[in-house]
Amino acid sequence: MEKHFSFGNSPLAKGAVCVFVLFLLASAVFPLCAWDDPAVLWKRNLAGMNPHFSPDDSIIVTFTGVDGQVEFAKTLTGERLRYSKFLYQTNKGFAFVDSGRYFVFRIEEFKQGVLLYDTKRALEGDVTPVATIQVDSGGMPGWVSYGFDVSPNGKYLLFEMGAWVNHIFLFEMPSGKLIKNFRLSNYGGTGDIKFLTDSTIVVGYAICEPGCYSCENPRREYWIILYNINQEKVIDTIYAKARKCPKITTPPTRPTEPPYCAPIGPSDDRWGGFYRVPKFTTSTTGRYILYGYVPQEYIDKDVPNPPLWYRLYDVVEKRIVWDKQFDYTECTAWGFFKFGPDDQYILLHGTHIIDAKTGDLIYIWRKENNAWVPFRTKYFDFTKDGKYIVALAEIVDGTHYVRRNIYNEAVNGVPEGGLTAGGTIVPNPADGIAKLEVDIGGNTNAKITISTMQGTEVKMIFEGILFEGKHIFEIPTQELSAGTYFVNVQTSFGREIFKLVVTR
Repeated sequence: MEKHFSFGNSPLAKGAVCVFVLFLLASAVFPLCAWDDPAVLWKRNLAGMNPHFSPDDSIIVTFTGVDGQVEFAKTLTGERLRYSKFLYQTNKGFAFVDSGRYFVFRIEEFKQGVLLYDTKRALEGDVTPVATIQVDSGGMPGWVSYGFDVSPNGKYLLFEMGAWVNHIFLFEMPSGKLIKNFRLSNYGGTGDIKFLTDSTIVVGYAICEPGCYSCENPRREYWIILYNINQEKVIDTIYAKARKCPKITTPPTRPTEPPYCAPIGPSDDRWGGFYRVPKFTTSTTGRYILYGYVPQEYIDKDVPNPPLWYRLYDVVEKRIVWDKQFDYTECTAWGFFKFGPDDQYILLHGTHIIDAKTGDLIYIWRKENNAWVPFRTKYFDFTKDGKYIVALAEIVDGTHYVRRNIYNEAVNGVPEGGLTAGGTIVPNPADGIAKLEVDIGGNTNAKITISTMQGTEVKMIFEGILFEGKHIFEIPTQELSAGTYFVNVQTSFGREIFKLVVTR
């Protein structure tokens, strides 16, 4: 038998209420505590800092850039598999290649290449490099290594080197065979380089010449371009800004201090702190690029410490999807992002989730009293399916932890914990009424609420007894702001969550 409920502006009808577990209802949507959060699988002080999931997500590798410490641990349990100390001092980069069979390190002591290691042998304690992949600098001692990246299929490695005129080297992995090298003669400076697809790379440069007190207008530029490796040409200029630094009228306080020049983009060591973040982040599908920039109004006025804004760029349609500024008041270097599965959402600093379609902040992992959790960090990663997040709680005590991604569970549904996803509800645009249909397997106490995606309850739909069968609830949404909400159906049989999308 199907029951039909309608709730307009009249008071909510309540059935006979039986004893209900209020504690479970209070935490029905999202956890509000940190280490006591049941979403946390484990926490442990692993060696090193920067965590990476293996390509199959079965193990986590953590490493440090100070003393070469590396540790391997199981993803779901945190069980230590191997601790090793490599024979060098400063690690400058890490990546798995060839489906995780190998990994590479770029180190400070070896400036013009990377070292290749066998993953299985490293897990057994053998940390002897199996190969050295080295760039031929052509006898130019001024060359320095800017960065490297591994293609999405793990078969190619790009290495960027140069001295203002940047050279890109493409290697086959794991053989280390040099396939080609090419130069970007019109670009230079401190660069970021990432694969977007196996044949296309994104290159970003920031230039800020230090100049001197007697010099006028040092060079200041910021570029992000899309480059086709096969065609060896720039196929799109995503962002380009050039502006001379203003004339210096005040001598530096120290003889060695270069004149100050305000940044026009992120990620240059001279600016440090807040600006030392990646210039851009590539999406998992290769469709989007998220990049940081300084708005023109601040550049025109040479504001000393301008805010960073972020844009999502669609490389297929060649358009800006959205343009946002995110709150950075409580954290320096606030700009480390990773895209979720199929580019549904973007993870910011391991704790904040952004809707990739709108740029709206839709979920924050929180602690007691709804305060923002202090575990935000630039050292984080998450599994390819988005189910688990690993991060370093560097602000708290330097502990690594793995937790379930509750947002991912609510949106996509997972079998564990009695939580199921009930689909998406869209109101009728004519009257703003959304219809919720629930199928109850037996007589039960029930509570149905609407909450924001941060877990704040905004409306009670029903509380009382529901009998076995299908029930339809008519939910007015006129009082709700446009956005995405959760409709939480809590019964003694489990919890079902629907997405409610309200548009105006």
